[in-house]
Amino acid sequence: MNKRLFQLGLSLLGVMAASSVLAVSAPAWTAKLPEAVKWQETTSIGTLLVGTSASISSLDPETGAIQWTRSEFAKTSPFNVREIPGTPVLLVNDHSSMMAPKTKLAALDIITGKTIWETEKEMGYPIGAFPILSKKLVLVFQNGSSEGGGVYMTAYEILTGKKLWRVKYSGASDVILHRAENSGKFFVTMDLSGNAEPVV
Repeated sequence: MNKRLFQLGLSLLGVMAASSVLAVSAPAWTAKLPEAVKWQETTSIGTLLVGTSASISSLDPETGAIQWTRSEFAKTSPFNVREIPGTPVLLVNDHSSMMAPKTKLAALDIITGKTIWETEKEMGYPIGAFPILSKKLVLVFQNGSSEGGGVYMTAYEILTGKKLWRVKYSGASDVILHRAENSGKFFVTMDLSGNAEPVV
């Protein structure tokens, strides 16, 4: 075979391979969000939840169209934004202030992003929210520095968000906490993300 023809053939193969790689890696769509994406996950109904440092958005995974955005929920993570299995409800375990933290739980319609109900703020930094369908409630754990310190557990009705009870679960050092996914570099926050789901 002519050496020049052989080199030409190799060059053509290289061009074809490069074009196929470019075709595969080209994005199907892009979406413009106000901040950099911190996390993303697909919901049970097929929508794409995207968290930034200052918001949560729901996108159509086929087109990238933003269906709704909630900008009041900052520094979330997949651990504190959870679906209630078998329902169109999304629980967002929110907090405010680093010096005297308070926890609030909001239930959002996963399709529209509208608030279904939300709780009053409780003292303490949120470290976990766990829906317990068999009891029709959701348990919210807070790591509190007030009320004597320690880990507190509050139960809310899943349907209404009504507060049922609040108890001290343990002392501050009795529960193993793990570095939270949304922890900052200077203010390190911990949560129950490395622990097993609670058994009721």
